[in-house]
Amino acid sequence: MPHTVDSCCVVACVHIVIFSYLSGLSHSFRFTKVEKLPEKQQQQLKKMSDERLHIKLVAYGYEEEAVLAWESDELLARYAEVVKAGASPRVEPVVVDPELEKVKLDLERKRLELEERRMAQEKLEKEKYLEVERQKAEIEKQKIESKKETESQRLEFEKKKAEFEHKKWVAEQEFRRAQLKKRMRG
Repeated sequence: MPHTVDSCCVVACVHIVIFSYLSGLSHSFRFTKVEKLPEKQQQQLKKMSDERLHIKLVAYGYEEEAVLAWESDELLARYAEVVKAGASPRVEPVVVDPELEKVKLDLERKRLELEERRMAQEKLEKEKYLEVERQKAEIEKQKIESKKETESQRLEFEKKKAEFEHKKWVAEQEFRRAQLKKRMRG
């Protein structure tokens, strides 16, 4: 009885051969594509994880199933090709969850309110600080004025005392002269 080969087995074998061939090509393909990029881009590309490369390649239009089947070398080669070509990622409409947006807006509103309260508190504290400093300056000014006044009064007292002492001395001198004249006459 001759062996019959199922057509599915043939297709699977052909796929394996083609994949093996392409895998070998992609390995050598990687180095030529990645090395065509500037050094800075090469370093950035080599630092990317496979997961990140998957996401980026899907964003550039590759089928997700195909991208997930590729090995690291193939991912790097394909992404290098995309970068070299200067392609732009596909823009897909963004689905907005109204409840999530409401929560985000509410959180943002609360954050802003908190920030406003914090700023108002800082302003109040600064005003209090400035008022205390103003009061300190006023007290210092009063102390200086009081010292000036006290010094002025002391100087005035010293002046009057000196004038009194001078008048007393002049009077004593006149008294002595008068007594001396009286003794000389008498």
